[in-house]
Amino acid sequence: MQESFWKISTNTKTEDKCRKILKQVLTKLNCSDIEVNYESHLDTKEYSGSFNLMFDCNSKEELMFMIIRYGQLIGYDWELNGSIETQTAAYSRRCSISGVDMAEWHIDIPDEWR
Repeated sequence: MQESFWKISTNTKTEDKCRKILKQVLTKLNCSDIEVNYESHLDTKEYSGSFNLMFDCNSKEELMFMIIRYGQLIGYDWELNGSIETQTAAYSRRCSISGVDMAEWHIDIPDEWR
């Protein structure tokens, strides 16, 4: 299983409102039982939530397809960063869920697939 890290930044000023938005995100990802860590940003006072998703894939191509597919469930116009061979990340400021300002994900490609 390969682990991916996700962070969802919201325009909310309370953790309770952020929790409601993240519940919508996780519902779209069909992952409602995932543990989410919430944090308030000191400069903006807005909340974000972060979580890990696990993918059971047999190759880096399959892994990249799955993570991009999941990303498209919650946003579009994703900008990829990093190396697709070792560490890949992406973010989108064009999310399909009201209240989400930005979504991002990060994944390390397992050594055996490099």
